[in-house]
Amino acid sequence: MDTDTLVRSKRKKHRGWRIAVIVAGCLLVVAVALLGGSYWWFSSQVHTANKQVEEGTKQALETKPPTTLVTPPVPESEEAQNILILGNDTREPNVEGVGRSDVIMLLHVDRSLNFASVMSVPR
Repeated sequence: MDTDTLVRSKRKKHRGWRIAVIVAGCLLVVAVALLGGSYWWFSSQVHTANKQVEEGTKQALETKPPTTLVTPPVPESEEAQNILILGNDTREPNVEGVGRSDVIMLLHVDRSLNFASVMSVPR
C-alpha cells in the first residue's frame, strides 16, 4: 500500500461522517421548520376562532355564578338509581349557523359500589 491509497481511505472515512452530519443538520432544520409552521398555523386558528366569539358569550363567561347553591336532598337508599337527564336548546330555531343540541342521557348511580355511569341516547 502506498501513501496515496492511505490518504484516500482516510478522506473517504471523513467524507462519510461529513455527509452524515450534513444530513442530520438538514433533518433538524426541516423538523424545526415543520414544528414552527404547525405552531404558527394553530395559533392563527385559535386567534381566528377567538375573534368569532359573540359579545354576549364573552359577557356570560365573565359573570360570576351565584354563590348560594340549592342542593336537593339525596336519598339514603343503598339501591342503585337511574336518573333520566333531559335538556333542550332554548335558542331561536331559525338562527343561521346555530345547531340544536337536545340532550337525552341516562345516569346510573350505584351507591353500594360507589360507581356512576352515563349513557347518552342519540337523537
